[in-house]
Amino acid sequence: MIYYASRQKGTLTNILNSQVRALHRSLRTGSTVIWDLHEVENGINQQLFDKVHRHLTRDPTSQVIVNLSDENIPVVPNSVQVYTDFIQRWRPQQVEVWCSQPDALAVLAQQNPGIRTREVSHWEHATAHHRQLLEHPQIHKYTVPTHRLVSLNRRYHPLRAQLIYSLWSRRQQLNYTLGSGDPWGDESDEEFQQQEWQDLTLKPHVMAWQQTCNPWRQLSCDITEWEYDHTWNFTSTADICVVVESRHSKFPRNDAFITEKTFRPIAMGKPIIVCGQPSAIQTLQRWGYQTINTHSDIQHVIKTAQHILDLSNDEYQQKLQGWQVTAQQNQQRFLQRTSPSAACGAAQKAP
Repeated sequence: MIYYASRQKGTLTNILNSQVRALHRSLRTGSTVIWDLHEVENGINQQLFDKVHRHLTRDPTSQVIVNLSDENIPVVPNSVQVYTDFIQRWRPQQVEVWCSQPDALAVLAQQNPGIRTREVSHWEHATAHHRQLLEHPQIHKYTVPTHRLVSLNRRYHPLRAQLIYSLWSRRQQLNYTLGSGDPWGDESDEEFQQQEWQDLTLKPHVMAWQQTCNPWRQLSCDITEWEYDHTWNFTSTADICVVVESRHSKFPRNDAFITEKTFRPIAMGKPIIVCGQPSAIQTLQRWGYQTINTHSDIQHVIKTAQHILDLSNDEYQQKLQGWQVTAQQNQQRFLQRTSPSAACGAAQKAP
């Protein structure tokens, strides 16, 4: 029997191809209890922790899974200390750690000998879960594409603003959203934007454009509805999706953090251009996915997007056919990796 503490029931069901139960129920012999990253970082309810700890002490066939797969995990040992501290509260042979980045798993395995580690792409399975919810015919009715490119951006980030700024003169074939701040924060939009900018050379040009052109656009839905029909339908309004991922650190590492921003258009069979961490393209290729762009830095992404928007209609349609073949292959790969029969394969052991 599998139990979870507070979050992600639908995604966990998809990953495990099994129903999960709330942790307040009685634990059985051979149970698996899943704690997620946010619970570990914010502190586990002591009563629940004691309940699980007593059970695992009595029953060596039970285990805990520490699920770190829904966030970017650093590879610097000091940065993962909070997770190591939690892992070491259990017998190592009863612990399995999930993460989407094998390089981070390697650090945790080195710090915690005897634990098991598994590569799990949380946002790939979360997207599959939302896709299943949208398959109901009364909900799942995508619009016909009306643009060449679509870029969906909720939280403000300088690279997202830079993308729209650089494509502004070509926006007739671009459908986009661009948030002006942080939907989860308390700071004003202006304060948030000022703090986010690192490129001081480009900053005044983009900030002046923002003030003059007022480029802000948002979906007409509540923040809690972002994963559902509004978002998927907006993604369908163009042939190709330009994704600016959540993480863009230039720190070199082998495995990038990829979210639903990339997996959503993949699940829809859309060609993708992805801006993200330096190894984002290589990470997607390792999983069997292909992108239009060959480098994930913002300059390359902008150049690729500008080229697509500048193509003549005949040239565009010819290239689009090839990109759509690749997109269909991506979609089939996505369905294979998230299908019930691949539930175990989706959580393969990390090297």
